Formats: sequence, C-alpha cells, structure tokens
Amino acid sequence: MAVHIANALMVHGKVARGWLGAGIQELTPDLATSFGLPTPKGALIADVMKDSPAEKAGFKRGDVILEYRGEEIQDAASFRNKVADTNIGEVVKVVVWRDKKKVELNVTVGNLEELTQKLTALVKDRLGIIVIPVSSEEAEGYGQSGPEGVSVHWVDPKGPLAKVGFEEKDIILAINNQPITGVDSFVNMVASLPHTKKSPCSQKITERGKPGMSRWR
Repeated sequence: MAVHIANALMVHGKVARGWLGAGIQELTPDLATSFGLPTPKGALIADVMKDSPAEKAGFKRGDVILEYRGEEIQDAASFRNKVADTNIGEVVKVVVWRDKKKVELNVTVGNLEELTQKLTALVKDRLGIIVIPVSSEEAEGYGQSGPEGVSVHWVDPKGPLAKVGFEEKDIILAINNQPITGVDSFVNMVASLPHTKKSPCSQKITERGKPGMSRWR
C-alpha cells in the first residue's frame, strides 16, 4: 500500500483509489453452503451500482468473488483493499462463483472520486438531503469533543427526511448504531441500506424503513 501511495503521488500528485461500484458483504458459512461452496472464502456481492464498472463488466447480485488479479480472495476486507490499490483504468480478471460454477469477468477499474460523486447524488435522491463535514464550531456548539458525523446542509421540504423532522444544521451521528466518521462514511452507509418497511422512531429517523439514524438538534 505504501508503494502504491508513493507512486500515485509521484505520477499524479494525489492518491487515486480504485473502485468497481459493487456493494459487498462477508460470506458466512451458511451462505457458502447455500451457494454450494465448500468453504466460506470470498466476498459476496450484495448490490451492483447502475452504470458502474461492475455492472458494465457483468457482475450480478449474489456473485461470490473468489479471485481478483489471479489472487484468492479470503474475505470482503481483503477484496476492498485490493480494488482500492489497483491502478485506475486497469483491466482486471475476476473469478466469481455463480450458479454453482466459476465465471470469469474482466472489469475496468474506475476512480473512487467518481463513486463519491455518484453516492452524493444518490443520497440527495433517496433521502432528500445534502450533507457536509461537521465544523469545529458546530461540534463545540453541540458539546462534542470533536467533529463527528455529518451536518445537514440542505433539506428537500418534500423529501423523506424532511417529512420525519430533519432540518438544516442537524448533525447525523450514526446509522443503525454505526458511528459516522465523515461524508464518505455517511454516503457509503446510505448506499448499502436496504429498502424495507418504515418502522417507529424516537430520536431516530427512518426513510423507507431505514431504521436507526440518530441525531443531535
């Protein structure tokens, strides 16, 4: 990783991180058995973003990633790291497990900055808000030891979160009891939330059944 970062800085003056646009999750022993895999190794694709490198390469929800660049994938974390450290524009061979057999796919690795832009647009579309980093002044005003979560910069008055009481300058601290460390953290969490029924909330917010958004006001 250090070599990747050093080379990127020398060539581009910044670190460009690779991305595929596929949401992944851990492969449990039960899931591995249901897919016909002998061992719970690999990364399970939970979702594929529209118009992403993953979709263009033919990845599908339910695929299990077994190999990346000729290297065996042990779990979701190792897959994320390998993708992030791949050169932008590189064409990579990926082996997935689909319908109880191996399938080879070739994917052109995209730029993580593109993902951030897409996810920011997705948050605006799904939740009807735009978020920005929490400033030191805001954190101090709310009695926080340091900037945590994200600050609501804009709210669509007809959007889902406006309907349940969110306002500008609210600070969203966590989703499903998972702390939010910044804007990237927030948009990635929102992108991974499933569409289910609404559920009751008290000091926590739901949007189409997305329970557990805690906030300060």
